[in-house]
Amino acid sequence: MIASLTDQATPARVYPYCAPHTAEMIADLSRRAYEYRTQVLRMVYGRKSGHIGGAFSIAEILTCLYFHQLRIDPANPKWEDRDRLVFSKGHACAMLYTCLAHRGFFPVEELPTAEDAGRGSGCGTAGTRRGHCVWYGVVCAYGRVQPQHLRHPGRWRIE
Repeated sequence: MIASLTDQATPARVYPYCAPHTAEMIADLSRRAYEYRTQVLRMVYGRKSGHIGGAFSIAEILTCLYFHQLRIDPANPKWEDRDRLVFSKGHACAMLYTCLAHRGFFPVEELPTAEDAGRGSGCGTAGTRRGHCVWYGVVCAYGRVQPQHLRHPGRWRIE
C-alpha cells in the first residue's frame, strides 16, 4: 500500500520559487497531486456533496502553484509582497482547500469541514461569488490589483 501524505507528521516540501525543474521535483509534485485527489474524493464522499471532476482536473496546477510558484507565507498571510491567486473555478474548491491545508494555512484535520466554514477564500459561504460568470473572477482580480498598481507603479505584476 502507498503511504499516504496525510499520514505524515512533517509538512509538505516547498520548492523555492523559480528553482530548476528536476525529475525529483516533478515526481514529488505529481505524487502529491495524486494523493490530494484521493483526499478530495474522501472529502466529497464523506460530505455526500461536491464536485470531483473540476477538482481532479486542476490538481497538478494548484499543487505546483502552492508548492513551487506562488510566493506566499502561511505564517504571514498578510505579507505585502505575497502573490495573489484569484481562483475562478468554484466547482474545484475542494482541491483548493486541500492544497491550502497542506501548505499550512489551516490544519489538514479541518479539511472535512473546510467548505462549511468557507475559509474566506471565496469558495464557500464566506466570500462566495456563486452564480456569476467565469469572467467575474477576472474582473474582481483587476479591481483588486489596479488600485495597488496605481499606488506603487512597477511593483505589481499581472500574469
